[in-house]
Amino acid sequence: MKAFNLLLVLAEVIIGLLMCILFLIVSVIGFFYTLVKHIWKLDYSLMKQFKPIMRAFTLCNDCFANASGGELLNDIMKAKENEIKYGWFQQTISSVTGLRFLFNNRDSKLRRILNKIDKDHCELAPSQMEIFYFKNKYK
Repeated sequence: MKAFNLLLVLAEVIIGLLMCILFLIVSVIGFFYTLVKHIWKLDYSLMKQFKPIMRAFTLCNDCFANASGGELLNDIMKAKENEIKYGWFQQTISSVTGLRFLFNNRDSKLRRILNKIDKDHCELAPSQMEIFYFKNKYK
């Protein structure tokens, strides 16, 4: 039974890696196609296309980093059991850092660095839904 469960987990990992490779290939080809298409046509709307692509790319990478590096960040930040933790794939590292500062009163060097790059970045990063949820959870 354990061997079967291990095979299922291994199959999920392999399928997940194949999907990541497929998404990476499609996104790289799509990016270069958009770039070449607008340069070839001397189209002024390149920045209208390029900006959302870069925004989506950075947002996806940030969520992926939070999901994959959540355990590491929780250990580095010494997250306690009843605190907001890193690791949820739908949140960015910035939003979790901001939520931890706003609701758990946990400041970090990471928050201070991100806020130097962009003023109040971590405090503005959480969505209204996240703020509503954690405001009611930590009353």
